[in-house]
Amino acid sequence: THAAETRRKMDFRLLQIAAISASTWGPRRQVLRAFYLALVQAHTMYGIEVWYWDASERSRDLLAAAQNKASRIIAGIPHGTRKEDSLMEANPLPLKTTALVRSMKFMLMCESRGGCLRRSAEEVYHSKHPVRVLHSRIMRSYPHLHIEPREHPLETSTLHHSCRPIFHTQIKPVCADDPNDVKREASEKRIERHFARRGKEPPRREHYELWTDGSVSLGEMCGAAALLYRNNTLICAPKTGAGELSCSYRAECVALEIGLQRLLKWLPAYRSTPSRLSIFSDSLSMLTALQTGPLAVTDPILRRLWRLLLQVQRRKVRIRLQFVFGHCGVKRNEVCDEMAKKAADLPQLRDTWIPDIIAYAKRVLRSEEVHENTHRFGVTGNHFPTKHKEELTREEETVLARFRLGSSRHYGWMFRKINSSVPPQCRWCNPQHAAMGPTIQTAPPVATRTLQRTSEPTKCTECDATYQCRSSAVTHMVNKHGFVRADALRRIKYDDATPAVDIPRSPLQWWRSFLYHRAHESR
Repeated sequence: THAAETRRKMDFRLLQIAAISASTWGPRRQVLRAFYLALVQAHTMYGIEVWYWDASERSRDLLAAAQNKASRIIAGIPHGTRKEDSLMEANPLPLKTTALVRSMKFMLMCESRGGCLRRSAEEVYHSKHPVRVLHSRIMRSYPHLHIEPREHPLETSTLHHSCRPIFHTQIKPVCADDPNDVKREASEKRIERHFARRGKEPPRREHYELWTDGSVSLGEMCGAAALLYRNNTLICAPKTGAGELSCSYRAECVALEIGLQRLLKWLPAYRSTPSRLSIFSDSLSMLTALQTGPLAVTDPILRRLWRLLLQVQRRKVRIRLQFVFGHCGVKRNEVCDEMAKKAADLPQLRDTWIPDIIAYAKRVLRSEEVHENTHRFGVTGNHFPTKHKEELTREEETVLARFRLGSSRHYGWMFRKINSSVPPQCRWCNPQHAAMGPTIQTAPPVATRTLQRTSEPTKCTECDATYQCRSSAVTHMVNKHGFVRADALRRIKYDDATPAVDIPRSPLQWWRSFLYHRAHESR
């Protein structure tokens, strides 16, 4: 079946992940989780939103067992862990929840495209389907949601490679983990060196600066604001609501969109001298997504942003986009951030992005998960300790995970009772043991171990030759005196001269005895 083939692919991928990781060495948990989502879940579960709801319970359990196996590999915990604890340690979505949110995303994409795809989605996901029930719950909470319409891709005739925007997405050698003073100093030095005007005379070319920022409060309100400067003079400061379910990336894109729209109103349609535009943003994800190019982007808002950038370019404007660190003290970025927070109180009338709806659905399903009263749930509660700490190694992460689960690679499951009659307290906290009080006893003498021989010396019954073991004496009597091995053993063991049953000697025994006597006679 298809489920069995999918399980086989998952096992093969998990074998590859297990080969590069262990409980004491290998990549850390967050890296392994990313590998699982990209290599296992994305590839092997392709099209699961179509066939999962028609699969049998046995097929679903088969795939869920593979996900539990992946969770144990990611967290570095033993095989006998309960599936609820392993999923809580590795922090992936349960398989049923994954299929539910992916099916909902597929349904929303079909409805946004319209036509026959919309009718097919209505037939497949009927009113009593779990996907449709979840969508109805979200729409009851946010009745004014409107899905963002699809944008057609850009045509190649509108592109000008010679005057493409320049992206600066790094400020070397500073990173996000550095102190705020270091990040602020590096950002201001970068702006002063590459973007500030030099000299007191007015510039020959007009220089526009566009600062953008967004503010997000998940599930409540979001705001976006922009500051537009011309030759270091503030000319306008547009702001708007970014949508009730918008994420930080979406709010930053909305801020850049309203800033470019207001810039096009200030730029003259025809001009003889070129000008410069410098865009500053603290959203590295937005700049990286735009940097892929106008033909590679697929999100509707990114296509709209590229259309606005190309319209600005046609008016002889050279565009540069610069990343700056946010919330570290850069003056104009802080002013823009305060405006974005105030803009969150404005009406949230923006179109909603499909991934934002999916993210909200995941939060709803996460909050409704029912956790059994397991050992780990009693220790940590509904807490997901998956936030990585740079100072922890892979071995330390797995040790903490096993401590939360109550297991050890040396002692097995520490919370299991070996004997039900023994009180559950430990031997130090046990009140019965404490009531006995300390006792002083003399330690018994240590018994020394004496080496014993495994065999006694044995004499030959014919010539009184002494050998270290019985086997050597029997071999001597067979080879030198011509006894059958059974007779020689009987003579040595029981001192019995009664011959055994007459069994003719084999040619090999006769030839061995002949060679032995021949060798001794030659001496």
